[in-house]
Amino acid sequence: MKVKSYKIHLDAIVCFVVLLLVSLGGNIWLLQQYNAAADQNVRQSLTIMVNEMNLDSQENFIKKLQSECGVDLQTKE
Repeated sequence: MKVKSYKIHLDAIVCFVVLLLVSLGGNIWLLQQYNAAADQNVRQSLTIMVNEMNLDSQENFIKKLQSECGVDLQTKE
């Protein structure tokens, strides 16, 4: 029984290493892009929530002032 031997060439090893490094680099870059987008999404969600709370607070304050002054303004809802 004859055992077949395989030879791997230096250029093939270099090619595999370069391919591995490019793949890892691309994955790291994509992970950074994803994290940046996720952080921006969280910041925007918090900003929207704060803006909605401010708007509700202002609307309640306006209603309170209207009731104190006896002003009956028609609001569009």
